[in-house]
Amino acid sequence: MGISSKTALAFVRDAELPPTPRAAKAKAKGQAKGFAATAKTAAPVAEFDFDKNKDQALVVGSDIISFVKGVTEERRQDLANSALLAQLVANNKVRNKAHVFAWYDAYFDALTNIG
Repeated sequence: MGISSKTALAFVRDAELPPTPRAAKAKAKGQAKGFAATAKTAAPVAEFDFDKNKDQALVVGSDIISFVKGVTEERRQDLANSALLAQLVANNKVRNKAHVFAWYDAYFDALTNIG
């Protein structure tokens, strides 16, 4: 079966991600019931100025991604988001850090599923 925008969106919608650190902490304290991240509880998001006129590099989770001049801002953002999503999916599927090959299989499976 090929990847389409419909199957990619379904994969993203249904992706199982690890809990946020605050949700995990609340669960450990027995407070997970009804816990939801809000603007007050959500961690701040770092902004990055993607610039197609520059060579750039950034750290995305455990990846280092570099771009040469000419790669559009949209493509840079898409690559960063895709890498982070794939890492989160793999982290949730393979919780034992010793299973490196299984983690990479899950990581590349996620990237494949989002096209």
